Amino acid sequence: MSSTSALLSWASSCLGKELSSPADCADGVDVANLLSRVDQSHFTKKWLSTVKQGVPAENVRLKSSNVKKVLAAITEYYADVLGLSLDDGFRRPDANKVAEGDEEDTGEGREGGR
Repeated sequence: MSSTSALLSWASSCLGKELSSPADCADGVDVANLLSRVDQSHFTKKWLSTVKQGVPAENVRLKSSNVKKVLAAITEYYADVLGLSLDDGFRRPDANKVAEGDEEDTGEGREGGR
């Protein structure tokens, strides 16, 4: 099992719904819900309410907005909670490309690595 498949399997079991590809997470909603399960004290209900649910697949602008919120919250979590920085050597995904389902920034086609 590839690392992508393993991660999707774990996420599917946590969320109680099938995620078959990274593109299934391109609206940011499922990742936000996972984060709120990982640490509810940081990824609060208030924060989760800022991530728009039920975004139509064709609404790339709203999906991108969600992805940007998730990326910002993850960066903040690393700094504030873990005391780590993502500034050195971490290539941040392009939220617009993720929202569009671009394979380079959703992780598809990159089995087992970056």
